[in-house]
Amino acid sequence: MAGARPPNTPTLARIPEYGLRALEDSGLSLPQAATVIYTAVHYTFGHVIEEQDSADAQLTKEFERAYPTVARTMTEGRRAGLTATDVFDAGLSLIIGKQ
Repeated sequence: MAGARPPNTPTLARIPEYGLRALEDSGLSLPQAATVIYTAVHYTFGHVIEEQDSADAQLTKEFERAYPTVARTMTEGRRAGLTATDVFDAGLSLIIGKQ
């Protein structure tokens, strides 16, 4: 996906095409629709890349000492049963304003 451009990748162009049309049909201007759609697309791609890269990340004692708040957040999220999907959904809700 990195480096792919819509004119050379029709599937990549279809993703925003349908969303842009739907948002315009619902009354948003093209710039407003583009802001929503491309923010959501970029967030989604970034989340997937991050999820793939850190799926097996383990906290080390050194990491916990250097970044205690981040480590605590990760540990408490796991204890609470939060999945990558839960985190993704919460973030996307913040982006599109459905809290």
